[in-house]
Amino acid sequence: MTQPFLYHPQTQDGLVREGDQLTIRLFAEQAKFESIKLRHEPDNEEYLVELSKVGTKGKLDIWQAALPLSADKDVTYYVFKALTATGQYWLDARGTHSRMPGREYHFKYNRAAQPPSWVAEQVFYQIFPDRFCNGDPSIGVETGEYQYPSRNRESVKKQWGEPVGNHGNSGAVEFYGGDLAGIEFKLDYLQELGITTLYLNPIFTSYSNHKYDTVDYYSIDPKFGTNQQFAELADNLHQRGMKVVLDAVLNHTSVSHPWFDVLEESNGAYTSADSPYRDYYFFNGDSKQYVGWKGIDTLPVLNFHNEEVRDHIYRSEDSVIKHWLKPPYNIDGWRFDVIHMLGEGEGAANNAHYVRAFRESMKSVNPDSYMLGEHFFEATQWLQGDQEDGA
Repeated sequence: MTQPFLYHPQTQDGLVREGDQLTIRLFAEQAKFESIKLRHEPDNEEYLVELSKVGTKGKLDIWQAALPLSADKDVTYYVFKALTATGQYWLDARGTHSRMPGREYHFKYNRAAQPPSWVAEQVFYQIFPDRFCNGDPSIGVETGEYQYPSRNRESVKKQWGEPVGNHGNSGAVEFYGGDLAGIEFKLDYLQELGITTLYLNPIFTSYSNHKYDTVDYYSIDPKFGTNQQFAELADNLHQRGMKVVLDAVLNHTSVSHPWFDVLEESNGAYTSADSPYRDYYFFNGDSKQYVGWKGIDTLPVLNFHNEEVRDHIYRSEDSVIKHWLKPPYNIDGWRFDVIHMLGEGEGAANNAHYVRAFRESMKSVNPDSYMLGEHFFEATQWLQGDQEDGA
């Protein structure tokens, strides 16, 4: 059976806060409903607020009501009950239903923590830098320049337009030469498309093309450009009224990161059980057996139980999270890679604590920055206002 059309946007079109009250709008199929009510539970008991029809938009009626925010808790829950001559329909955050939904699916408004208002009006464009535009051919990776002894491979320079190799074979070590200069060159084009925010896949030093195995969190990969070049790109974007979100890979590092470094002459965690970085990762006693992300041995997992790891990643004033939010870069947000998996070992122990800590770190520098989490599955538990802004 086809459900009647009901729609409630939680943007300025459908939700406006004034003090301790929300003005809520609902868009409904025209001339279909006899009445629509807003159901909420301020004291865990049901209250129904009548919506009034206040206008039309195209083929839709606009219904409106005022809803007081919950006085004793941050989150206000609400859901819509729409009555026709022959039945009732409920609209929750998932869509329209014939039965009243459970509270976990109701619309929610968190008075203490809201996503940045600018996000709802953006058109995002994701860029995988190596494959976007080669603006400076002189800095590209050459064939054989990078060696990967554990995989018996070397880097491969590809010509623009050549087919890519297979994942698991040469796919991660093929380089086409895209860089920051190429992104800068394409800014007019992106603006003409209507793009307002760029999300860049990882751009920090790494020896793979995808760069989800970070070697240095504080340097732009030299095959993409320089830190100064990125600062100028970010400034150019901001002068155009555009924004930029970077990719943070903080659950794991590369085996070539100085904290871990597999080279025998290093003092990395892998080389010596006495390394000052040994507890930055998860090792089986004094052995060289360690935990890799999803069993991948090139991605050793960071141990957030370690105080110095916390300082480096989010707590100190020059932590990774804060560093790029500050001048001269002033990025507008972070997209956190596999954020649901980081913590204190197997089972992502205390994950929610660290996601909240990441948020506090970001908002302490720029309260209007955007915190976006990567999740493979349903992410509601991370989206209650005290952790991520979006997923």
